[in-house]
Amino acid sequence: MEGSPADCVILACLRILKRPPALVISGVNRGLNLGDDINYSGTVSAAFEAALQGIPAIAVSTFAMEKPDFVSAAQVTAVLPCV
Repeated sequence: MEGSPADCVILACLRILKRPPALVISGVNRGLNLGDDINYSGTVSAAFEAALQGIPAIAVSTFAMEKPDFVSAAQVTAVLPCV
């Protein structure tokens, strides 16, 4: 079975969860989600799909040539204020 990150949001919201989540955090993925890359980003597409369903969402990515620092990206995301 295959699916995109956006498919995961759709499946979770329509078939798995009993109520919509308060927030969708997509990522952390390796690579920047900037410029033209946004058009091809699965991470951004998942956050966009959540937003289309009225759910607040963010996409989180990190950039590193050798070893991506997923922990730091997750820690920064965890302290972002939710509005």
